[in-house]
Amino acid sequence: MLYANEKAAAAIPLLEQAAHTYQEAESIEDEIVTYNYLMKAYREVGQKDRFMARYPYYAQLQDSMQKMKNIRSIAMANIRFDTRRKEQENLLLSAEVELKNNRLRFFVTIGLSLLVVGLCVGGWFWMRQKALKLHLRLKEREKEVAEAHLREQSERLQQLITSRQELNNHNEELLRQLAEVQETHENTCHLDQVMLNLQPRLLTKEEEETFRDSFSALYPTVLHHLRTVCPRATRTDELLCMLIVLKQTNEEVARTLGISRPSVLQNRYRLRTKLSLPEGADLDVEITRMLMES
Repeated sequence: MLYANEKAAAAIPLLEQAAHTYQEAESIEDEIVTYNYLMKAYREVGQKDRFMARYPYYAQLQDSMQKMKNIRSIAMANIRFDTRRKEQENLLLSAEVELKNNRLRFFVTIGLSLLVVGLCVGGWFWMRQKALKLHLRLKEREKEVAEAHLREQSERLQQLITSRQELNNHNEELLRQLAEVQETHENTCHLDQVMLNLQPRLLTKEEEETFRDSFSALYPTVLHHLRTVCPRATRTDELLCMLIVLKQTNEEVARTLGISRPSVLQNRYRLRTKLSLPEGADLDVEITRMLMES
């Protein structure tokens, strides 16, 4: 009580007497508890010499206490081990008897189960192989149909470009012939209107839609990328980009669209400005990179 009421100096003699009493009675547990309070009281009142004098014995008590605990733990562990060993022996005996009684039934059940599982696995494997072969044939058929469709669209696109170029060449030849006639005859004023009507024009609306559909089938993402990169692109810009992707030269673009080469160059310049391309950059390369690799 004195120690608990923070009167460590007054409690020291009582604690020393109690420790001596427990030592004579060989009550190690009570002695170690008393020494814990005593050593703490020495530290609180600053009696370092007395603390150091009793510390070896205090440490010895602690070691003894720990050894006792270890011995008790080992003894308890041995008891638990023996008990579990006995229980396990009993369980093993019971299991042996049960195993002998059920062994035949077990093997029969396992045999039948394996047979059923084998039949199921074999059937599943056969159906799986059949389904895989059918799936592969369907994939090959779809691939063949897709490739045929792409070839058809490519041929259609090329035929449209070729027909426009041939028409443009034919118109240019007619214009040349009419110009010669106009130079050799005086009354040819009505030929001016004919020449105007023969001036090559852009693709008709129907031809342009056909061209766009065929191009989109071959390159489904190009126009979408172009409108994302350049929202201000016009229909003429789109046609120019599509022909560049198809690797058409300026002369071929002019013949396809029915415009002059200077007009093609002017359209290319406007497209460069809209795309903010740096000076010296190759328009064809940049368009292919932006639209095909996006």
